[in-house]
Amino acid sequence: MARSATPARHPSVPRSLRPQILKKRYAELQLFKFPGKKWFSSFATATIERRRRVFEQFIQELLCLQPRPTELNVFLEIPSHVWGAGAPEPRLAAAILGTDAASSTGSLGDRGMSSGALSAGGGAASASASGAGGAVSGSEVQSSSLERIRAGGITVEDFELLRVLGKGSFGKVFLVRLGVTGAVYAMKVLKKSEVVRRRQVEHTKAERRIMGGVDHPFIVSLRFAFQSSDNLYMVTDYCRGGELFFHLKKMRTFPETMVRFYAAELVCALSHLHSVDVVYRDLKPENVLLDEEGHVKITDFGLSKDEVADSNGATTFCGTPEYLAPEMLINRKTRKGYGKAVDWWSLGTLVFEMLTGWPPFYDKSLRRMCEHILRADLRFPPGCSASAEARDLIRQLLRRDPARRLGSGDAGADDIRAHPFFASLDWDALARRELKPPFCPRVESDTDIANFDTTFTAEPAVLTPPAPTDLAAGAADFGDFSFADRDHVLSEPGDDADNAAAIDAAVDGAAATVAAEDAAAAAAGGADDGGLVDAAADEDPSEA
Repeated sequence: MARSATPARHPSVPRSLRPQILKKRYAELQLFKFPGKKWFSSFATATIERRRRVFEQFIQELLCLQPRPTELNVFLEIPSHVWGAGAPEPRLAAAILGTDAASSTGSLGDRGMSSGALSAGGGAASASASGAGGAVSGSEVQSSSLERIRAGGITVEDFELLRVLGKGSFGKVFLVRLGVTGAVYAMKVLKKSEVVRRRQVEHTKAERRIMGGVDHPFIVSLRFAFQSSDNLYMVTDYCRGGELFFHLKKMRTFPETMVRFYAAELVCALSHLHSVDVVYRDLKPENVLLDEEGHVKITDFGLSKDEVADSNGATTFCGTPEYLAPEMLINRKTRKGYGKAVDWWSLGTLVFEMLTGWPPFYDKSLRRMCEHILRADLRFPPGCSASAEARDLIRQLLRRDPARRLGSGDAGADDIRAHPFFASLDWDALARRELKPPFCPRVESDTDIANFDTTFTAEPAVLTPPAPTDLAAGAADFGDFSFADRDHVLSEPGDDADNAAAIDAAVDGAAATVAAEDAAAAAAGGADDGGLVDAAADEDPSEA
């Protein structure tokens, strides 16, 4: 007897769900070997059992695939995994899945869903509708869920966790899909207990407040914010191009055309923040994302401060060591404060790093690095091809006197825009995103993670439950956190005694020398370049 052991294909299964089609759309499926047709003449129990185990193992591997293809969920008829609260209205489903698959999901709504199937995000409205005993259509459930979300009732159960994109001291960043619409976002999850333990409650509130009030093409947009008893959640647009750091690490240095483009878009973003009295305080390649077209987006406002209207309106010591401005280091001892000029120093550091591959004052020793920031000469490494205009821009952004630093004058960022380094740039077209980026990241799908570090993306996308000892700390009051539309970071003094001592020693040791140099320069009557000079190219590159 010749008979195929594989079942006949159901007539409602669309072509897009066939194995060969799925393999083309999802690179991960290339690793899977689809069980082929098997011809055999025996229906002995052992033979059937072996065949059953083959298919069972294969289905289990598919179900564990992250992210799970939406088409697979539709085929397996798991509506809570596909749409969360319920199926989308027919036109939306057709746009996402194709006409055949959309019609098959629509039939689920016609048959009605149990309250359990709706519990993944349906909320009280879905439960009450199901409890009434009538069948609930997909469009009714979707409408109810969207209404709840717009009213601020969104929860983590409304999202499917797809991948881990990054990890820091306070929590993780996930790639997620909103069930009711199928839209893809990045979700930052902060553990309340860690935020409280590290005394970052006010910083976190400020992050949410700033992101909820900023709207700019080169700043990542906050879409939702909410909290649970254990965690804080901030949902933003997903920038599929990945971190600038990811690409810089691969390319080692950027050509000057790329540096000019990225620096210009960052000038636009920072000047917008400064116009609303926000100082960013943590500009570095890891916090600059690229969208799928190659435009920059500043992200992570965990160290930002609002209501900074003058040059000494901020006093907190925070940031990433390589990018700290001299006045922030000195402020640790004097407590005289600092202002928005710290962001222009960080921009100068970043421009230098994009051109040379390293921050200008980097040293493995934190103490020596702080000493370099306070008083070392600026040296470009041998072989650096930076133009005279690029070098001059960096020198002016890295003036140690914040009052004389480029961007800190009465004209603000306009002085930076007028620098010869940007002479070829149409700033108005740039602000309208009309200039074509010099580099376009390779992106193949809405959930593409190829531009993110595999150290993170290989981790399972799961929320870590709090330890019993963290439950009390997680009960801190974060107020009205809801909203609808960190790598190594230095903390407050006292959080790391060794780092604090090293920085204090550097500041104490350099203060007298800096004062003597300033006095000598003033007595000589020469032009003060803030203590920075462009050293000869044959100087020791380890000091760069």
